[in-house]
Amino acid sequence: MLLGFTLNVINPTQMKKSISFILLLFSFTSLQAQEKPWMLGPFHRSEGAMPIISPQSKTSFVDPMTGKRVAWESMATFNPAAIVRDGIVFILYRAEEKLGEKEIGGHTQE
Repeated sequence: MLLGFTLNVINPTQMKKSISFILLLFSFTSLQAQEKPWMLGPFHRSEGAMPIISPQSKTSFVDPMTGKRVAWESMATFNPAAIVRDGIVFILYRAEEKLGEKEIGGHTQE
């Protein structure tokens, strides 16, 4: 005891668990706090919906920096935007591969 204070040593595993719990609690409360009366939603996917984009594990490219093949849209696809120019539909969207890397890609349709 030093000047009336007791020093407790916490092992690293206990500290990681405590920090993880606090972060989880904080993220949950902050998500709840984000709901506002003016917000739209909740949104629900209708039955039989046919999305214009979806994850594809067969599309890939060779990353010029690493030389590795990347299945750039293997896990998820998001936020499609489309325009038509000279009779061609251009779709730009965000995707994520199974390793968690995020990519931007697109498709065209005549």
